[in-house]
Amino acid sequence: MVKEQRATLPVMAAVLLLGLFVGLVMIQSLPSEYLRPEPARKLAYSVRDMPLINTEAAADTLEIPGRINSIVDRINNLFGTNYEKLDPSSIGQIDEYLPLVEQLNELIIDSREFDENSPEDVREIYEDAYLLGASVVIIKGKIAYKVAFKVTGILNNALNLQKLQSVCGSCYSAVLSRLHQYVRSVASD
Repeated sequence: MVKEQRATLPVMAAVLLLGLFVGLVMIQSLPSEYLRPEPARKLAYSVRDMPLINTEAAADTLEIPGRINSIVDRINNLFGTNYEKLDPSSIGQIDEYLPLVEQLNELIIDSREFDENSPEDVREIYEDAYLLGASVVIIKGKIAYKVAFKVTGILNNALNLQKLQSVCGSCYSAVLSRLHQYVRSVASD
């Protein structure tokens, strides 16, 4: 039973990350007219004045999930999504929140630069909202650090990324490296 659970963890992680990747590609591929600017504008204007989180100075780790949950609530309300929220009691160390803090800070920065008349800025807010919500799902899933290599390999095979190597070897290397870094950044022991 334990071996079966260990074997399915990389598969579940790969499916989660593949879903994250596919969702992001879908947002990036949508024509601008399908991305309603109103939810992006409301989200950007509601978070643009928030201070960035400095993880070096964050004394109270309970502040971080509270802020993230507040933004996830806004995303769910504005975009009609149903992202889960964090349970602060289930995450112990601040380093477990770092991927979420990075996503939240990215959303805040992009919101400060948001121009509601720019289709690219609207798309960027959609991407930021999606990545923050998806990162919460990944963190809640407790993807294990030690499966990062396996997950990267599974994604490489599933997406047939090795074809990229013949076109652009350094691109292939960079994609695999980024996938592995991302899995490691959201994983916990």
